[in-house]
Amino acid sequence: MNILTLSQLTQNILNAIQSKVQKTLDFTIGSIWVALAESQSQTAMWLQSLILQVLAWTRAQTSTGSALDLWLAQFGFTRLPGVAASGSVTVGANVAPTSPITVAAGGMTVQTIGGIQFVNSSSFTLESGQTSVSVPVAAVLSGTTGNVAAGTITQFVTPIPGIDTVTNPTAFTNGVNPESDAAVRSRFITYISSIQKGTKLAVQAAISGVQQGLTYNLVEFETQAGVATPAYFYAVVNDGSGNPPSTLLNTIANAIDSAVAAGIQFNVYGPTATTVNIAFTLTVLPGYQFSSVSAAVQAAITSYINGLGIGGTLYWSELYGIAYGVAGVQEVTGMTANGGTSDIAAGTNGVLGAGTFSITQG
Repeated sequence: MNILTLSQLTQNILNAIQSKVQKTLDFTIGSIWVALAESQSQTAMWLQSLILQVLAWTRAQTSTGSALDLWLAQFGFTRLPGVAASGSVTVGANVAPTSPITVAAGGMTVQTIGGIQFVNSSSFTLESGQTSVSVPVAAVLSGTTGNVAAGTITQFVTPIPGIDTVTNPTAFTNGVNPESDAAVRSRFITYISSIQKGTKLAVQAAISGVQQGLTYNLVEFETQAGVATPAYFYAVVNDGSGNPPSTLLNTIANAIDSAVAAGIQFNVYGPTATTVNIAFTLTVLPGYQFSSVSAAVQAAITSYINGLGIGGTLYWSELYGIAYGVAGVQEVTGMTANGGTSDIAAGTNGVLGAGTFSITQG
């Protein structure tokens, strides 16, 4: 597309005027002819911008934001919303209760010092004689703001009698922002290519259209136990938590069911999760705080482990490279993963998740 600048438009108008007369006209700056040409070129620039805007709105490749959403809506296709970060917190009592303390789903709101809030997604009970219980929670707001480091959820928004402490033993990393323009365009291409139902691509499109942040593995013609079975496949799906809820797996199964051919059987499973606990000795450079650097190293390693995906392998030697990539690190020694120095494979249908960190100051 030939897009003209203001000076090019002005020059084209002056050339057109000169071509219609026999004598040479005065086109110096400030002349009446230049003033007239410049006023016309300003109008032409405005019309050109309107044309470019219309052209952008009529194509998915160039539309953005709400204009892209309107374009995709013609095909019944919508942008995926953000996903709230989720995980487990440990709530505890300084003194074990003498009678059970039960909190209904949504009855507990906890937060970080920065005010990022989380609500319990199911009811829980701290039994008499117990001092702690693990509780699943989800961020109040969707998006990556709910991705917080381990040990940062420490406050109750509203006190709960008999319960005194809260913390998250592991980082939350599965919060996802609303689908970007580039991501929704890419998914739309897959959707269009899968309209002919019953193909493997159609199943992939069905899964990816349920929620952002999903990873999956499709295994055809055999059961999860490895038994050869014709006209059958299974999908292993992870939402980033290592333990996707049954409601999500059912939603994915319904989406797949609308895409597969008649007579094809399938199942949807969550992955087999393996927790990886990390330990090492860290020495920081002069001028750096050990607590800040160690937290940054922990966050970097957590992101690496949780991002390996289904079937991924943690290569032990890479942990050193990740640690040394953090500003302020002088030396890292004694790195272990689950107490050893071997690579850790998740397995075909497994995922790895970062667990606890034991970081000693060197």
